[in-house]
Amino acid sequence: MVIRLVLFGAPGAGKGTQAVLLEKHFGALHISTGDLFRKAMKEKAALGDQVRSYMDAGYLVPDEIVMNLVHQELVDVIKDNGFIFDGFPRTVPQAEAFSQILAKMNQSLTAVISLEVEQGLLVRRISGRRVCPKCAALYHVDTLINKEICPIDHSTLEQRKDDAEDAVETRLKTFALQTLPLKEYYQEKNLLLQIDGSGSPDAVFARILSRLQPVFN
Repeated sequence: MVIRLVLFGAPGAGKGTQAVLLEKHFGALHISTGDLFRKAMKEKAALGDQVRSYMDAGYLVPDEIVMNLVHQELVDVIKDNGFIFDGFPRTVPQAEAFSQILAKMNQSLTAVISLEVEQGLLVRRISGRRVCPKCAALYHVDTLINKEICPIDHSTLEQRKDDAEDAVETRLKTFALQTLPLKEYYQEKNLLLQIDGSGSPDAVFARILSRLQPVFN
């Protein structure tokens, strides 16, 4: 069975981690809007320049450009192999446009997986991230013996500005205002599967597979 999934959840909910596990399990292509933006900037001169201009200025890339990139990816790459979209769509208008694109291709979503994690845990997950400025390795303070030093090259670890606790809380508020309406949208279409996103990645993955099982029967 070809699987077509959307992974939905707040920053720090674990979408990227679960998308990788689902990709390996089902053989479907994992893709995010970040992947699409980077690909456009690298390969498509005119459209890539537009994407770069918005991102460099700190603005959200307009829905029209995002949807053009999504449509092109579906036509050129994904085709009949299935997909796992990570963090897309972000708004109801994007979801509506996405549905129209799939309908024209005689495709439909298998499910929309919403990873549910309480805000306190989200803040702890994100604000605990540290990155090595030399090798770019990413860590979490909970897993490090020395919480300030990279175990690979012994550089002093840094916290990204948008991972600071106050920045995280702002990001979560933005998510609640702009993206949570998608839950109602997909719930009305009987596509939404709400999954407890707390615990280990393997435990969350097992919950996802369990909830998907009835879809295949």
